Amino acid sequence: MNYSGGWKATTTYPLGSVVTYNKATYYSLKSSTSAPNKNQQPDKQPTWWRPVGTIGNTIHSGSGAPTAAIGNMGDFYLDKVTIQLYGPKTTLGWPTSFVSLVGPPGPTGATGAQGPTGAQGPAGPEGATGETGPQGPVGLTGAQGAKGDTGAVGAAGATGPQGPEGPAGVVLKADGPCFSNDSQIADCGNGTLTDSLTGLIWLADPDCANLGVRDWAAANEAAASLGDGDCGLTDQSASGDWRLPTTEEWLWSAQFLFARNDADAYWSASTDRSQQHHAMAAQLGTGITPRAKLESQGVWPVRGGYSLPSSTVSPAHQATFRYLPIGASGEIIKDLVTGYEWQRCSVGQAWNASTQTCDGTAGTYNWDSATGLWPLAAAEWRLPTIAELRTLVYCSNGIPVLIGMTANNTFCGGTYQSPTIVSWAFPNTPIGLFWSSSPYELQPDDTAWTVNFVYGGGSTYAKNNPVQVRLVRSGQ
Repeated sequence: MNYSGGWKATTTYPLGSVVTYNKATYYSLKSSTSAPNKNQQPDKQPTWWRPVGTIGNTIHSGSGAPTAAIGNMGDFYLDKVTIQLYGPKTTLGWPTSFVSLVGPPGPTGATGAQGPTGAQGPAGPEGATGETGPQGPVGLTGAQGAKGDTGAVGAAGATGPQGPEGPAGVVLKADGPCFSNDSQIADCGNGTLTDSLTGLIWLADPDCANLGVRDWAAANEAAASLGDGDCGLTDQSASGDWRLPTTEEWLWSAQFLFARNDADAYWSASTDRSQQHHAMAAQLGTGITPRAKLESQGVWPVRGGYSLPSSTVSPAHQATFRYLPIGASGEIIKDLVTGYEWQRCSVGQAWNASTQTCDGTAGTYNWDSATGLWPLAAAEWRLPTIAELRTLVYCSNGIPVLIGMTANNTFCGGTYQSPTIVSWAFPNTPIGLFWSSSPYELQPDDTAWTVNFVYGGGSTYAKNNPVQVRLVRSGQ
């Protein structure tokens, strides 16, 4: 917010300026060198000015500057510590400027008259006796006498009693994580895998005979009893070090781990909150779903790990942990899980840096045109594979997955937002099909894979049909 005083017809006001006119306060909605708001009278030009009271009707308060999550467009915010007023909030968030509500200090008052001299105080106590003076110097040392003869060696003493038992030795700790410069999942060579995104240490061979398939309670016990020497482990781990992963830990690591193991389903440690006799299990293709605890499922133990978003946080909030806007004006989004970098706009749309959205209409291309313009071997931007494109699918209710569908012909279930993509990361995404660079294996000459962001599924489509395109590149 920038208060500019009373409105003047000869002045051009920037976006966000606040002026007064005819006993009312107005807020500047736009201004540019190509369309200056000079001579746009506030009470007669509603496309240029809007009364402050119509933008927002709430004044928030707190300690410190406002965060982006506070308030709506047009609201104001009072910092109760510094007594500074921010606002109004715009589509770009809270302004960094503010108005101090503390007036300037008044002038220093005149010096008062000198008071009368006080009565004389009583005499102080007598001082302490002074310290004793220093001691005189020591006399000179006399000359040293001659060294006497060495005496005879004495007889050996008797052997002493045995000492008490020493303290117990230090218990060795299990090996820590390992890391790879080439991938998220690193093989530590001691029977474990480390996921560098979550910090989790996973058992490398979850299908070993020691574990098998078990009901949920037995699976928890089997994981807790795992240690060095079991299932190919040489990591110095002991009973109590291992456990079942939580639902959140499966959400962040599953798509990479299932690339190594094709077993059916594996238990999580998380009970289904709506059905206490069910627990959540992870399965390739169907995601994280509840299973009756008496069913027999696989056991894939973990240990260690970082703090992950809680399951009590909404899926939309969890999605904010995955993406990072980059580029000169935020036009590129980086997937922190896969490392891929995506154009935030579909091909044909234009990135609007000021509003952080995509303007215009997405173009459509048949498959041959799309792969010709953006081939898989392109040095930078290219058409994604079907596996890459599926990682953008977002089921807002978490069924069967939160983000990243792992199999074709699997769709979001229940009630979910559409398009099935994280909308803040990919704004104004059109609903419909998007091409991948992957031909359909059974009809490679005529058909290719697409992802339908109406419901999140991967499906095949004739190559001669016009379909939308979103481009990707490897992490820079």
